[in-house]
Amino acid sequence: MIKNQRQYRITKAQAEKFAIALDGISEGPDEIPEVHPLIRKAQKDALRYQLSELREQLEEYDALQSGSYTIPDLRTIEELPRTLIQTRIGRGLSQKALGELIGVKEQQIQRYEATDYSSASLSRVMEVIAALRLETNSVVIPENSGLPGEKNVFISFASEDLDEVNHLRAEAVSEDNDWEFSDRVLQEPFEGARAEYIKRGIRERIRQASVTLVYVSANTAASGWVDWEIRESIMLGKGVIAMHSGDVPPQNLPSAITEFGFRVIPWRYSQLISAIDEAAANR
Repeated sequence: MIKNQRQYRITKAQAEKFAIALDGISEGPDEIPEVHPLIRKAQKDALRYQLSELREQLEEYDALQSGSYTIPDLRTIEELPRTLIQTRIGRGLSQKALGELIGVKEQQIQRYEATDYSSASLSRVMEVIAALRLETNSVVIPENSGLPGEKNVFISFASEDLDEVNHLRAEAVSEDNDWEFSDRVLQEPFEGARAEYIKRGIRERIRQASVTLVYVSANTAASGWVDWEIRESIMLGKGVIAMHSGDVPPQNLPSAITEFGFRVIPWRYSQLISAIDEAAANR
């Protein structure tokens, strides 16, 4: 689905290239000695299918912008992400304009739509629904609708700090709050053979959280995994906070922490919960 003018221009250029390639095959001699007729037919069919797909996307976007496209009534929660995008385009709102309506940057809306709103909290989705004046009377959107939990925190840390993180997490969980904490423990090298497989699993855990909590110590700056998890969290639209034990943060921090200017605070219960709440609300 085309979601903005940039994607529209790219899709249009791709469609033109496919059309030229299809014309080239169609206008060529029917029999080419080095190409089997069945292979030639398969090439034509593949190009026709791809061109048809691209043209359908272009036509839908044109129709949404012109107001001639009727957006189907929202019947199930699964249809909500696509309906939100279609409604925004149909209302004549750019991603930047929608962001201004709910108080976030254009890039944040782009991330929400790129992930079909799986990176947005339920409260944020409700803000978008209100801004778009979308009627959802026939659909009940439960708090556990499958959107990432607003009370789930992913903890990123160097494997050397596992014991300390477990102690601090147990302290937080034992207090009176409804946040859930998840993490991963990795001994695998960041550039190892299984790295891409491992990243897929971590990415899903981050996707299901609303906030990534980075535990920083003297070991953290050297961890490629921690730096990647921070950047992945940003890309998925998650709130990010960094915390350290003791009174003074480590001298060296992960490059993503300093690059994006995330604040680093002591791991104390009162500050922890308020910082998580703030990061969840502002993501």
